[in-house]
Amino acid sequence: MKIFITGATGFIGTHLVRRLVQTEHELFCLVRPTSNVAELEKLGVTLVLGDVTDRRSLLEGMDGCDWVMNLASADSYWEKDRRIYRKVNVDGTRNVMESALETDIKKVVHVSTVAIWGKPPKWPITEEDPVGPERFSLYAQTKYEGDLIAWNLFARADLPLVVIYPSSVIGPGNTGYSGQYVQSLIHGKLPATAFNSTNMSFVHVKDVVEAIVNAAENKDNVGAQYIVSKGHLSMREFNAMIGEISRIDMPRLTFPDWLSRANAFFLTMLANLTGRPPLWGLSTDGAKTMSENVLVDGSRAERALGIIYTPLRNALEDEIHPPREEEHPYKRRKFSRFKTARPITLQPQNMDYQVGQLRDISRGGLFMETDQPLRKGVFVTASFADKPGVGLPLVRGKVLRKTESGVAVKFIGSGADNIPNLLSR
Repeated sequence: MKIFITGATGFIGTHLVRRLVQTEHELFCLVRPTSNVAELEKLGVTLVLGDVTDRRSLLEGMDGCDWVMNLASADSYWEKDRRIYRKVNVDGTRNVMESALETDIKKVVHVSTVAIWGKPPKWPITEEDPVGPERFSLYAQTKYEGDLIAWNLFARADLPLVVIYPSSVIGPGNTGYSGQYVQSLIHGKLPATAFNSTNMSFVHVKDVVEAIVNAAENKDNVGAQYIVSKGHLSMREFNAMIGEISRIDMPRLTFPDWLSRANAFFLTMLANLTGRPPLWGLSTDGAKTMSENVLVDGSRAERALGIIYTPLRNALEDEIHPPREEEHPYKRRKFSRFKTARPITLQPQNMDYQVGQLRDISRGGLFMETDQPLRKGVFVTASFADKPGVGLPLVRGKVLRKTESGVAVKFIGSGADNIPNLLSR
């Protein structure tokens, strides 16, 4: 299958791509011009320059794909510009789902969060339980609103939707709130622990990835929802486990919950004034979330998707002492290529220039559609100008092969080192 993935440079997304390149699926990953794509380039996947807020890039990337895996999310507990939550989690989700309908995608796997349940009437949460009346962060509230949009399109427009609801995700390369907390404890950046009596549910990132892949490959589960979680620990137990694994003494001080919430209030006010994240990562939204129990039941995913959950201690060991990740790049591809559709000018040596349509480009070369394919071996200069050499970056190469629809050009010399910058012009 051809799979279009958003959020591929994130914590879960990176692990998902590593898992999928071991399969026969072909991957198309949406990346922003400012994204760090070094890991994805090592794997040789096709990259699509764009953003979930840009419908054109979504339609372009999804064109010809079979499945969509939507992991794009604003998932922090503090942002300088709080509009980013609604922009990504609500408007971005709507764009992804509507674009999937427009491009006749066969299945959409949308990754949400158990945080949308807030404080439900009973614990542990199952997929059938109604959500609580309140969510404890703008992140959770906007994810909830995005989910409602997706489910509405499922009900009204037959969107082929499956939704994954992970609990707090841990594992190697954790860049989320829990990962920042673990690293702060290990490196002695926290003066005290807090919310020690709160119970939190956790899951290994690789278990989440298996749930996503298995949910996509299951043929009869459109409309299904899966909570993905192994079990729960109190924050006191979580902190003790961090100390045992890292062999680092935990802070001796413990803040009472009321003091932690008060500190979070003032630190968030200061962060809003300075534009810098709150000290210790202690934001109002983070404190509200950490002070509430989150107990969930992930047994449905275990049964229906064949998930074998990783013990929480092993997951935390992998986070603190990351195992070496094996890379499984596409054997047929030396460089990641960017899928695109834009005019490009080709200047053959000693011949008139011609304008064609660029279809993909990598550090090694490009393919463009043209009515006048050039013969193999011709030296060319390519640019994104209306005419050759009008101040825009130029790349030089040689025609590697021609087809009925166009030509493949192999770059000579350094080639195109900064493709996102090139395509953003």
